[in-house]
Amino acid sequence: MTAARREPAERGDEARPDVTVVVISFNDAEHLADAVRSVTGQTLKNLEVIVSDDHSTDGTPDLVATLAAEDARVSYQRLPQNSGGCGAPRNVGLSHARGRYVMFLDSDDTLERHACKNLLLAAEATGADVVSGKTERVEVDTGVRSPWYGNLYAEPRVVRSLDEFPELLHDTVSTNKLYRRQFLLDSGLQFPEGIHYEDLVFTARLYTTAPSIAIIPELVYNWHVYASEVRRSITNQRMSERNLADRLAALDRVAEAYAVCGPEVQAEQARKVLTHHLRLYLNDMAAADDAWAHAVVTAIRPYVAAAGLPAVAALTPFERFLYACVLDGDVDGARQAVVGAQSGAMTGRFTRAGSAEVWTPREGDTPPPEGTAERDLLTVDPRLVRIPHPAMPYCHEVVSVRHSGLGYVLDGVTSDPVGRLEAELAELVVEVRTPSGAVLARHPATTEATGSVIRWSARIDAPARRGLREWEPRTPVVVTRLASGSVSTGPLRAGRAANQLALRDGSALGRALGDRWVLETEPYEPIELRIEATRRGHAVRAAGKRAEAALAPVQRLAARGRAALEPTGPLGRAAYAALRRLPLEEDLAFFESYLGQSTQDSPRQVYEALRRLRPDLTFAWSAEPGSPAAREVAPSHIVRRGSWGYVRMLARARYLVDNQSFPRYFRKRPGQVYLQTWHGIPLKRLGLDEVQFFDPEQRSRLRRNVRAWDGLVVPGPYFERVFVPAFDFRGDLLRYGSPRNDPLVTEAIDAARVRALLDLPDGARVVLYAPTFRERVGRRESVARLPFQLDRWIDEIGGDVVLLVRSHYLNRFEIPARFQGWCLDVSRHPDINELYAVADVLVTDYSSVMFDYALLRRPIVTFAPDYDDYVLSSRGTYFDLRTEAPGDVVETEDEFYPAVRRGLDDGEVGPQHELFVERYCGIEDGKAADRAAGYLLEPTR
Repeated sequence: MTAARREPAERGDEARPDVTVVVISFNDAEHLADAVRSVTGQTLKNLEVIVSDDHSTDGTPDLVATLAAEDARVSYQRLPQNSGGCGAPRNVGLSHARGRYVMFLDSDDTLERHACKNLLLAAEATGADVVSGKTERVEVDTGVRSPWYGNLYAEPRVVRSLDEFPELLHDTVSTNKLYRRQFLLDSGLQFPEGIHYEDLVFTARLYTTAPSIAIIPELVYNWHVYASEVRRSITNQRMSERNLADRLAALDRVAEAYAVCGPEVQAEQARKVLTHHLRLYLNDMAAADDAWAHAVVTAIRPYVAAAGLPAVAALTPFERFLYACVLDGDVDGARQAVVGAQSGAMTGRFTRAGSAEVWTPREGDTPPPEGTAERDLLTVDPRLVRIPHPAMPYCHEVVSVRHSGLGYVLDGVTSDPVGRLEAELAELVVEVRTPSGAVLARHPATTEATGSVIRWSARIDAPARRGLREWEPRTPVVVTRLASGSVSTGPLRAGRAANQLALRDGSALGRALGDRWVLETEPYEPIELRIEATRRGHAVRAAGKRAEAALAPVQRLAARGRAALEPTGPLGRAAYAALRRLPLEEDLAFFESYLGQSTQDSPRQVYEALRRLRPDLTFAWSAEPGSPAAREVAPSHIVRRGSWGYVRMLARARYLVDNQSFPRYFRKRPGQVYLQTWHGIPLKRLGLDEVQFFDPEQRSRLRRNVRAWDGLVVPGPYFERVFVPAFDFRGDLLRYGSPRNDPLVTEAIDAARVRALLDLPDGARVVLYAPTFRERVGRRESVARLPFQLDRWIDEIGGDVVLLVRSHYLNRFEIPARFQGWCLDVSRHPDINELYAVADVLVTDYSSVMFDYALLRRPIVTFAPDYDDYVLSSRGTYFDLRTEAPGDVVETEDEFYPAVRRGLDDGEVGPQHELFVERYCGIEDGKAADRAAGYLLEPTR
């Protein structure tokens, strides 16, 4: 960056605006007013707005006249003819700007209301010639917001050379920045004219010219993103020769600008070119016709070569494969690779060559010679393709849809990149599910192995809607089961050659309206079936909406009435009270685990014991109908939590078994037996020991719920000492042992079977990571971040070790595809005891899993990087884990990996572990479930 130039004082400076905002527009009167008013409504008042019109032919001139009449700070410049781009109108606006600083705004976007003030304050505080703030992309149709390279704006900083912060070049937007006008004039910086992608060139020249650039973390710019069918941006018009030529011409100029920079900047720009600019066109190529695909490969091939093999080699595997095919001119191979690079699905074929695996796009292709650069790009670590079957990202594609009687036949192909399905496939099924995962239908497929793909056909029934107001989509998924029993589930995608998927509505209502189900997806994206209404269907719905509008007051009353009729509403409460007056169903036993999210833990073991003792009873579970959890306890009766059937169970079941709590409206009636098994031994403070229960009303509600428990399963003395007073429980104590641990301590779990289900490699050692729930993560089932880096895990642990990651049921983890060979997400595995059985080491933080796993006398590592915050600012604990834990307690990554290695290498536990078991764990004899079932059946109850 060059030396700074300061702006000389000018006569009349006191009358000059602080900031000029140039708003460019072309035939966009629909949005222009919002853009201009986002400027005139700024909290910084000393500014001007220049609307630079690229010769619009709509109502823009009249609109600007109106806006100028509203606010004298608005002025208008009109180009004599349309320039076809953004460069010329911005340059015209700049030439008429009077402010000390200038900004640019597109007519379909808006500024955050404090943008000008925040940017100006930073400019004056730092003396920087350019200040850049955060941009957020706003999906106009959904309102979803996402930061544009938000990591660059995590904290304020001043950049005096791009070499000290190369990552900045990824932000190629010019509109989120404030520029000292005199700096732009002195340096001659203008937007290029005559080509699109002006921002790429302008920002590259800016980054290599500006003496300093200040960065602020505040939001300044709202980038409105419209659906491509509504408003086609330049970027959304990629499948044209002019668009591609403009992008490449802009990249040529960018390369010239960065030629003066150091190697780190040039390497970062090469990565940007490969991962963003070129990928935009390659991604489209997968579904494009042959002529355009060949044109893309031919045009971008020199740019891949210019980026250099080291830059390509640093990419993810399928990105490497993609660019290897581009360099080779292999269009069909590039298409195969781009599906994997874009979606994470495995395509092509992997072949063992020495100690590595080599990818080829087709069965029978000969890999490049060993020692060549092309061979290096196509070679991966064997563990990358030895992904356990449950996590294997097979690419399942629909090829065609055919009528067959009243149903349809889906013809599809499934990738088989390592030949696993060809050798071991036992069953392939197409399931149709709701968005919540409930299975509506299962359709077995006929299969045929053909090289690196499995060809299959499945006959499905026409989907059926369940009401006029129902718009819930259907999601087809493909389930593959190996002979070992291992199961993998993956989305069904629309292949490039598939005809449009349009199915008749199988319901009487749908047939009457003529509605149908249609495929809504992009090629190679997971498909969804959504209802498409006919003209008649729309007319019926429109009439209904008009009637609703006319009867709005009645509708509001009806809505309140419907709420009153819900099981949880007033009528539900009244019905529950009435049902409680009916005789108990003496032979009915009702079970719930984790609020209906599971059918495991102690309730499952009590259920199995009760079935053995009293097979004549009727058994029911709280679970989502059709869910995997519900199928685990078939043929028991299944009711959804909160449904009318659920209300009946709470009101009339003789036996109730739970491991958490029933809803607030539940009142145990005389004659019912309610056994509470609780879901773990507590380290974290619970019940009345929690801050939230300091409120008298909360304490009273808790005590009232606990009074319903007749019996409480007590694992051991420590649990009794802390849990019983924390919940003020005064009923029967079932000492000692936890039903959920019976299979664990009796070694009833077949570890070999579990390893086969998880498809763990022979001889692989296993580490289970099972942390507790994170209250601060956010909404239910929100994404939690691993507290350690998976790439470092592979480097430090790697080898023959498989990491099993199990999130709390209220959180989830996202495991990137490149780590699947080393890391397997087992959060949906039904029984955590089975995971204990195959784990050589447990890693946890504050979870109660440590108390159960400790019974196996295997190493436990407690990784607690936020220990002080958790203990002091969150829930708190009943004892000091740092001194009482059964194994190593570590708080940094540097300590973490050696501790795990010690556990794997030693495999033994010491006196501290034995002392922990004695003090805190349950006293288990493997018969706790039998005692619990016996308690329920005692004649005196």
